Amino acid sequence: MNKNMKNTIIGLIASTTILFNSSCTGGSQNLSKGKVIDPLQNELIKLETDKSNNSKRFSVLGYPAFNADIKAGYNDDPVINIYSEPNGQGRLLNSFPIHIGKNANEIYVPKEFSNQDIVVYDNEGKSHKYDEKMQFSFSMDMQLNRPRNKNYLLNKNGLPQMDSLIMVYPTYFNNILIDEVK
Repeated sequence: MNKNMKNTIIGLIASTTILFNSSCTGGSQNLSKGKVIDPLQNELIKLETDKSNNSKRFSVLGYPAFNADIKAGYNDDPVINIYSEPNGQGRLLNSFPIHIGKNANEIYVPKEFSNQDIVVYDNEGKSHKYDEKMQFSFSMDMQLNRPRNKNYLLNKNGLPQMDSLIMVYPTYFNNILIDEVK
C-alpha cells in the first residue's frame, strides 16, 4: 500500500468514526469521570461496536495539543487532540470539541500561539500547562438509527490493519470533563 493510500485511509477513518458534537461542557455540570480506556490497544474503537455503550462515560489519559487550524469543529468549537506524549508527539488518542475560555473544562489559547501557550482548566477551574498529563472524560453518543461505518483496528504503529475490518456506530463524544492526573 503506498503512502498516499495510507494517508487517505487514515483520513477516512478519522472523518467517519470520530464525529464531533459541540455540546462539550464549558463548565461544571455534575458530570462523572469516565472509565479509563487505552485507545492504543484499540479499546475506544471496540466500544463503538457495542450499542450498550451508548451514553456511557469513558476517559483517556493524555496531553492536549492543537493542530495548525483550531477552528475545525462544528459551530466553530475548536477540536483539541489528545496525544500519548506532550507537544503533539506520540499517537493520537482521541479528539474532542472544546470551548475556549478560562473556566472549568475549557482551554485558553491566545490569538497567536504555539502548543506551549495552551492553558487547560480542569473540572475544578485549576489551570494546567499543555505538557501535563490530564484525564479527559466524555459521554459516547452513538447514532444507533444510522448505518454503521467500516473501520479497521490499528497496529502498534497506528496504521490500519487491513485484515481487521469491524463495523462501528457513528459516535459523537460530548460532555467533556477535564481532570488532573495525580
